Amino acid sequence: MLCPSSSTLFRLASTVVLSVSEVCYWANRRVGQFEVFLMTNIYVGNLAFSVTESELRSAFEEYGSVDKVNIIQDRETGRSRGFAFVEMNNDDEARKAIEGLNLAPINDRKITVNEARPKQDRGARRY
Repeated sequence: MLCPSSSTLFRLASTVVLSVSEVCYWANRRVGQFEVFLMTNIYVGNLAFSVTESELRSAFEEYGSVDKVNIIQDRETGRSRGFAFVEMNNDDEARKAIEGLNLAPINDRKITVNEARPKQDRGARRY
């Protein structure tokens, strides 16, 4: 069995949430019934610094259910870095949101919207 990406949640008997490694272990042993919920992680770029999570959530909720909105902030200043990630429960709704909101204006800026790529290991940082 191939193991899914880390953005996948698994529920066993609707009560226990398992990590991907635990699911791969148990699925390879063919124990239990699993329900798979795929979450689509969406990258949103070119955001105005004034955009709030609620504004971004309401824009995406026009296309479907939004699970999480995370505007990335600078560690030192706490100010927005101009991009965010939105997680949507339904893959079809997420694709419609990507198509509908890419290059759409929010707070007078055309945002860039596409499916997020997995974070790559950049290796050790040198100082």
